[in-house]
Amino acid sequence: MNYITTPLEDHVANMYYKIGISEPDSSIEEIARRLGIVLLYRKKPSFSMEGVITLNPFTSKEVRKITFAHELYHTLYHVGTQIDMPHLFRQLQEWQATNFAYHFCVPTFMLQKLKLPAYRSEAITFIAETFCVTNQFAKERLTIYEKQIIGTLFHERLSSSKELPG
Repeated sequence: MNYITTPLEDHVANMYYKIGISEPDSSIEEIARRLGIVLLYRKKPSFSMEGVITLNPFTSKEVRKITFAHELYHTLYHVGTQIDMPHLFRQLQEWQATNFAYHFCVPTFMLQKLKLPAYRSEAITFIAETFCVTNQFAKERLTIYEKQIIGTLFHERLSSSKELPG
């Protein structure tokens, strides 16, 4: 099967290659440094603005990584504050940042290098431990990956089928 990557998967891979990271063991501090992002730890809700990401140090390292990726998207691709935005536009931005976080925390190009366990529950735990994310996050990311595989298989099947008489 030739896995068909999405533009987001390609973008995340290019981001990582550009900063010289190809393995899942880099810390968020190292990633932030290579991206030129200032990372601060404060006992406040996490947020980002103008190249600065603030994280709560009292959350788990897995939650901090997920939050970092979410806030990184806001920092890199959104401008202004969400306070005065229409509700649906704010929802769109949050969905974009969350979707990016799944792909940034568990990049497809890194995931494809792994030999995942045969049982789904074990694969979820393996992804969570390898990429330092929560099990729930790993479960959702695996679902996203599986759907893309199914889409690729469907596309290949359609491409190889003969045209029906008509």
